[in-house]
Amino acid sequence: MLAPTPYRPVKPYEGRCIHGAEPAAVDGAFQFGNRRIHRTGSAHACLHCRALRGLIAFMAEGVLNMGKTRYDWFGKGSAGVLCGLGLAVAVSGLFAWLGPGGLYAPNKFQLNMWLMSPIWLGVISFCFLFRSGLRAWLWLGGANALAFVGLYACRHFLS
Repeated sequence: MLAPTPYRPVKPYEGRCIHGAEPAAVDGAFQFGNRRIHRTGSAHACLHCRALRGLIAFMAEGVLNMGKTRYDWFGKGSAGVLCGLGLAVAVSGLFAWLGPGGLYAPNKFQLNMWLMSPIWLGVISFCFLFRSGLRAWLWLGGANALAFVGLYACRHFLS
């Protein structure tokens, strides 16, 4: 079997669609070798052709964007590293104050130390889901401010 040729718009012709099960007027949107895929909205569009058309569109979008690097990855990454560290410290401190046994529970210091790294790595991992570096800095900075205000309140009211 020959490898499929790159898809290209073609003129309508009489024949079978790509899976070969349906003889009909294939109003050709794309062509692979001598087989064609129905248009999505056509009367003859079968389920196989619709699914394949969606897969082609998804793959084509990925190929078109493959060579492009986002310009704001440094802003997002630096927000994740710096604000993530502060957020991990604050959340670990909140757990120390509000967790079971209070601040002076036995072996709680070790747990708080090991609790920081998963929180920090989680923030670093998810910081790239923000739409821009500015949004990452603002949201993570706001979360830091909120966490440290809570930590200050715990230290002030619980000590």
